[in-house]
Amino acid sequence: MKITDFGLAKRVEDRIAATYTMCGTPDYLAPEIILNHGHNKSADYWALGIIVFEMLTGLPPFYDANGGMTTLNRILKERPRYPEWLKQAAGGQDAIDFMACLLEHNVTKRLGCLLRGAEDVKEHAWFAELDWDAALACSLPVQFTPPSSDETDTSNFDDYPAYDGKMGKDLNAKDAALFEGW
Repeated sequence: MKITDFGLAKRVEDRIAATYTMCGTPDYLAPEIILNHGHNKSADYWALGIIVFEMLTGLPPFYDANGGMTTLNRILKERPRYPEWLKQAAGGQDAIDFMACLLEHNVTKRLGCLLRGAEDVKEHAWFAELDWDAALACSLPVQFTPPSSDETDTSNFDDYPAYDGKMGKDLNAKDAALFEGW
């Protein structure tokens, strides 16, 4: 599986330098971004913790239906709450420890930001059974293949209504203008 979203990506050439650009999905913003302290790859490790949490539980750890400032305040002030079923699941404690180490507010203690960098991430107990060489070679066996009639079959995806070029009930005029001509 590959997950990409470079719509708001920024390349930082100097590996040590920090950037001060605040962009991205609010649920994934690291505390150092919100506080404008400057950030580097530390924010990427935070985001890894967020996406692992979301993929395991269905929602990001600091999710708030109101979004906006409420989400940002939760990121700054709270620790993730892990569901009871995950605590009881096989490997759940390793998963929780992995996420907790990535979602560490103190950048100097965050997994991936320590002396050994990505090696610390790869050697975490949650990955004990992962063959990293096979992963790199894309030769790991597939755990689940959803049923599909052909490469154009979208039946495994949520059904979203097609945008007809008219302003819908969920779009304001400004947002609808972005879709003109698509």
